[in-house]
Amino acid sequence: DSVSYNGKSCFYNKPALEIYNIPHNYSYAKKWSNALRVTTTHELYHAVQVRYLSPNAGSIWFEASAAGVEEVVNPDIDDYIQYLSKIAPQVGTPISELGSDYALSSLYLFLYNHVSPKFDKSIWESFSKNPVQPFEYQLTQTAKKQGLSADSLFHEFAVRLSFSGKRAKLANESFLINKDQSSWPEFRHISTNMLTTPPETENYAYNFYTGDKPNLSRQSKRCHHQGRLLHHPLPAHAEQRGFYI
Repeated sequence: DSVSYNGKSCFYNKPALEIYNIPHNYSYAKKWSNALRVTTTHELYHAVQVRYLSPNAGSIWFEASAAGVEEVVNPDIDDYIQYLSKIAPQVGTPISELGSDYALSSLYLFLYNHVSPKFDKSIWESFSKNPVQPFEYQLTQTAKKQGLSADSLFHEFAVRLSFSGKRAKLANESFLINKDQSSWPEFRHISTNMLTTPPETENYAYNFYTGDKPNLSRQSKRCHHQGRLLHHPLPAHAEQRGFYI
């Protein structure tokens, strides 16, 4: 098919597949304006990103942050949620090996909602200065410039990520990564009863270990993160024994 304007024509193939919004179960062919909204937001953010880094760099953060911005600008569409199920079972897998960059929009939303809306701008500024370095390096450098620890930030992200799906009702809304986290798939937990040796994990990989059911009468937990025992306060209505990486 084609579109013509001022004597010039643009030719394109007709789509062969109908694309659906999975979280809300409708076809974008019927609600095409929603498809335009998320696509325009996503691609416009790519235009901003390439001012800082060549797309040939292949960073996982290109699609992760663009998918995250979709949700910030269009919170009623929730297109990003469909990708989360691809990584929810992959405990212990480094974020660079998850195979779904779009699903890391969850990390973008954590940084945007719980650290700073301007945090991602600083990440891209870091990319422009160190274009050959991976996202993990950019996160570390950006956090350090703001007096934060990337290790602690990812730990905090993993803790909040464990309260996805029906577990979201255990936490105050202000604690959740995003207000629609109850619609996310549940990220897999590992029972400590199955462990025969102390657990190990790669850097920037999600693991959640639990030994029992939530105890709502307590307000804190002890968490083990990359070899260090930490005490991490939880919101007024959330408690679940275990440790997170």
